Amino acid sequence: MAETEEKFLIKVNGLAIHAGHETMVAHKILELADEKGAFPGKPEEYMLLGDKGTYNGDDEVNVREDDLLVAIRNRPTPVA
Repeated sequence: MAETEEKFLIKVNGLAIHAGHETMVAHKILELADEKGAFPGKPEEYMLLGDKGTYNGDDEVNVREDDLLVAIRNRPTPVA
């Protein structure tokens, strides 16, 4: 009998992303969100903001506890 892999549903900027693990690093979540078109620009220009804190780069996110995330720029937005 094959084991079923538990999936975790997280949302980044309102877009649903399925995660295969309870903990993921922030940059991987941002890469998955970028594939869904959750934000303009490159994933490395963003960090994640959730109820439990702010996550950047290799910070681990427990997606069971913090499943609603917002991607925000980690550097100033250029203005014309």
